[in-house]
Formats: sequence, C-alpha cells, structure tokens
Amino acid sequence: MVKSQSLMVAALVTAVGGVGWVYQDEPVQTRPAVPKVANCRPVGVMVNAPIDMGGTEDEGMEDFPDLAFAGTFEQTRLAIRLDYPRGGIVELRGDHSVLDSFQDDLGADLRKEGAQFGPFEMMSQVSDDRRSVVFVVPSDRLPGPRATRLTASGTVALLVSNSNTEARSPVVSLAVGESIVAGPFTFRITRVGASEWNTGWSITLSTKQDLGGVRGFALIEADGTRVELSPSMSISGGGTWSQTLECERELESGALVIDYWESPRLAQLPFEVSAGLGLR
Repeated sequence: MVKSQSLMVAALVTAVGGVGWVYQDEPVQTRPAVPKVANCRPVGVMVNAPIDMGGTEDEGMEDFPDLAFAGTFEQTRLAIRLDYPRGGIVELRGDHSVLDSFQDDLGADLRKEGAQFGPFEMMSQVSDDRRSVVFVVPSDRLPGPRATRLTASGTVALLVSNSNTEARSPVVSLAVGESIVAGPFTFRITRVGASEWNTGWSITLSTKQDLGGVRGFALIEADGTRVELSPSMSISGGGTWSQTLECERELESGALVIDYWESPRLAQLPFEVSAGLGLR
C-alpha cells in the first residue's frame, strides 16, 4: 500500500492532521550521483485543457482558466514511480531535485517556469516499506494536439536513512519563552493553550533546525506517563521552522521526546521515463 506524506507549500504553510515541511538549502550529507538510471516507470498521465463554461470569473481568479479536471491549476501532469531497493526513503527533496527535460514527442517544452520549491509537486507518496516513491511532474502547458507521448528526465533527490532513534530533554515548564534541548534539537516555546484546530490542548515549538527527519513527538510527565503529541500545523520560512503539537489535555511540565531518523543522507538518482496515453 502506498501512503501519502504531506509537504505543504509556500513561505507560510498549514497542514491539519499531518506534518508539513518546506525546505531550504542547508548542508546535507551527499553521495555521488548514481551513474545508472533509476528503476522508474510512469503510473499516471493527466492532460487538462481549458474549457469555456461561460459566466463571470471570480475576483482574483482571472488568470486561472476553468479546466476540464477541477482541483488543480496544472494542464499536464505525469506521475512517476521510482523504486529504491536499498530502502530507507524518508522523503523526496524537491529543492535538491532537477528536471532536465519534460516534453512531448513533437518537441514542445513542458517544463514549468518559476517553480519555487523544486520541479515536482510537493505531495509525494512513499510506500510502507520505504522502497518506492511516487512523484508528479507538473506543467502549466498542454502538449501538442497531435502528440502521443510524454518524456521526462532529470535527477530525483531522496532523503534516506535506515535507522531511527529518540532524544529526550530534561523536564521543563511548558510555558511561552522556555527553551527545550533534546539531543541535536533546540526549541523555544512560542505558544501554549487551547487548540486552534481541535478540542484539546496545543503547544507550538520554534527552531532553527530542519525538522524533515523528525518522525514524531511525545511528552513524558513527572510520573512517567508518556503523552503522544499529534502535529497539526507547520510553518517554515526565513530559516525558522515552527511546529504545533496537540494532545487531549493540558500539560504544565514534562520532558520532550523526539523520534528522528539518524544520519540522513541525500541519494541523487537520475531518471528517464516515456509515457503514451495508455502509459506504455
């Protein structure tokens, strides 16, 4: 089964019920590009032409035409599955990925200009065994009306790790302004109080460290009770990451536990695919 990992976009991004990260360039352990083209295949194609349904455009939407398939502004999308037999995929890193070519068989260049956060859509899907990822190459252009195939090539960057560990902070007062140090992570509490999204309690932590490798959070109370914390909102921008965490009841103090991937590295994999309308 393939499961979705949400990565929400924009300098300020909100994700309810899941962790969302927007990444910025920072030192990452890298390996040389694999000379062999990665094992990948097309798994989905969408061609989404503008349609004229009449009526008046909503204010502010004049530059976005009505499309045959609602829910997206893209006119062409190619979904690709890449298999990584070594396993350990944490996530796809769009900011380190490159799209060298995306075109139809008549030569029309479909590469999207001005992609701020990388050439692929931000919501990739990683398999349960962490050996495969599905990502989407988007375009705001249409292939030629007589085109029969799409091709794409470039380099996919995967953050990979094969082991995880936990770090635990000392017991701290869960009050605004308090600092929390757990293993390699240092946080400052910026908000505590009733949840803005649900009926429980929430705490917001701010850090200068990329949280992309974090698997989960918990708090350990003085009596040893472990309270799992559910991520509800993530914001990133200007070198700062902010994470809001929730639980069912208010907590006044505790030790923060962070479950994170150890020694993540960047695997850069060349890919090349070709797909017709029948995905062949």
